[in-house]
Amino acid sequence: MSSEEPSRPSEEDAYRREVYQIREDQELTLSEKFNRLLTLGCEYLGVENGHIKRIDKERGIHDVIASAGGEGELLEVGAQHTHATTFCRRTIEQDSPLAISHASEQGWTDDPAYERHGLECYLGATISVEGTTYGTVCFVSETPYDRDFSSSERALVELIAGVVGTEIEAKRYEYKLTDHERLNAVLNRVLRHNLRNSMNTVSGYAELLTKRLTGDDQELAKRIVTCADNLIELGETARKLEKVTRDASPPEKQEVGPLISDVAAELRNRHPEAAVAVELPDSPAVFANEYLKPALYELGENAITHADKDPELELSLHSETAQDDWVVIRVDDNGSGLPELERNILRGQMETQLEHSQGLGLWFVYWTVIRSGGKLTVAVDDGTTISIWLHSEDLPEDDLQWYLDLPLENDLI
Repeated sequence: MSSEEPSRPSEEDAYRREVYQIREDQELTLSEKFNRLLTLGCEYLGVENGHIKRIDKERGIHDVIASAGGEGELLEVGAQHTHATTFCRRTIEQDSPLAISHASEQGWTDDPAYERHGLECYLGATISVEGTTYGTVCFVSETPYDRDFSSSERALVELIAGVVGTEIEAKRYEYKLTDHERLNAVLNRVLRHNLRNSMNTVSGYAELLTKRLTGDDQELAKRIVTCADNLIELGETARKLEKVTRDASPPEKQEVGPLISDVAAELRNRHPEAAVAVELPDSPAVFANEYLKPALYELGENAITHADKDPELELSLHSETAQDDWVVIRVDDNGSGLPELERNILRGQMETQLEHSQGLGLWFVYWTVIRSGGKLTVAVDDGTTISIWLHSEDLPEDDLQWYLDLPLENDLI
């Protein structure tokens, strides 16, 4: 076996950049990020498989929470290993990457991990979450590596383990903010801001009317009506938002084509100035809750009312090109583009104290889709395209939710 291969700086930099791109992609689920990171690591190292494991320290086992590759011992998600029979335990013990390129020639044949799994090649690093050992990222092969692992290869695996740890921390924080707590945070900021400003407007114009009204001051009266209507609409949206976040009933399968047609008809009726088109090549059934129709109407209404001129809107349905069992509802408009703040709402990102959306409608859309087991994507290019992804088959389990809890103790040794 040859000695360690010299560093590959340009190639390593390219792979490191891709790791960071995966980390920053907000449209990927936690599972998708993990699978892409593992696939990337397998490609860079030239090994058969990669795994992410969580240590259940109370029971002394390792849970496989992500797995990628195609040859050798490809573990299924949910598989379990006894702690004492894994190379990962050695990684945790030394708290630094463990690199084994040819186990049978490097004195590992008597180790329980080699006896149990027969792996000749192993490169693993520890995952730390909130200062606690969470588990490991490891890349393995049943055949020996052709040389010692280089320092750049060990560094990339450490980087992947670090990204996995930060992503788990972020997801844990998200789950700590329960739906009700997040709802309260939004209501406290947005309602307080919008209602205060609108009520100040109503009060100001009312005072002017009492001082100046001698006849039909139509313009001022119209402005008061507009403010009052906006307040009524805001309160109604807040009520719907509270209902969707409190509703614990599971999504049900429903035909989405007729629902889209109804929404388009309602939008044409209320906004005759807008060109509302519908494209329904087929009409698959999707899993969604009862709020999907008002959520679609909210998106259409928002696009039309914020259009610069001659609003155009298209509601379309796509299933033949969708991934796996996803069905995609797209809402396209010809406006100037949804602002970044509004796009962040559809990504589920909280507002800051200094930034407030103009209403709660997009939060209502976000929670409706999430509670339906779906996801949202947003693209801005000569208008805005909002895509709602919903499942047409059985709903999957929550995205790695059961693996977010930290182990009970700091270490096993």
